[in-house]
Amino acid sequence: MQSLANGAVKVFDEPQGMVWVKLRIIPSTQYAANGGKPEDVQPVFVTVLKAQIPKGGALEDEIARLTRVIARVLNLPEANIHILLSSG
Repeated sequence: MQSLANGAVKVFDEPQGMVWVKLRIIPSTQYAANGGKPEDVQPVFVTVLKAQIPKGGALEDEIARLTRVIARVLNLPEANIHILLSSG
């Protein structure tokens, strides 16, 4: 968990102590993919709440960097990472 928080803080360029990470395991019986999902796929669903969402290329860059961090920390392919970004 700490590795995820440390990686995310670099992506979001926030001061230490400003990025929090919460992990919730979702049993594979609680999600599905159309046409079925391969047994070896381990999807990761990430929800990010930000005060302001970047626009255009900055948003694409931030999501790409966050995806790489999460995939690297969890030792999973980037294709397994699904990010939902919202502002609040």
